[in-house]
Amino acid sequence: MVDVEPQDLVIGISFARYTKQTIDGLQFAKERGAQTLAITDTNTSPLVRYGDTVLLAHRDMAYFIDSLAAPLSLINAIIIAVSAENPEHTKHRLAEMEELWRMHEVYYIE
Repeated sequence: MVDVEPQDLVIGISFARYTKQTIDGLQFAKERGAQTLAITDTNTSPLVRYGDTVLLAHRDMAYFIDSLAAPLSLINAIIIAVSAENPEHTKHRLAEMEELWRMHEVYYIE
């Protein structure tokens, strides 16, 4: 975050009870001139004031635990859209990540 610049996009994701680190990080990025995207649950979220663009993903709390289905679906759609913009770059980066995961034995292999 120290090197964030105006050509960067910083995405802040936080839902009620709103993590202070995320809010502070998005505020810092905005103050440094970066473009900011806030993904949160309501227009009253403290993240909204620091988002150049705000995407709302409403969550119903049907039980004692919050459902993250809507926010994760939104994030998944963003990843797919960004990846589709430059498929060759996406393939290259995924190959690099796979190699890194293999080197560090991130996934279990029999």
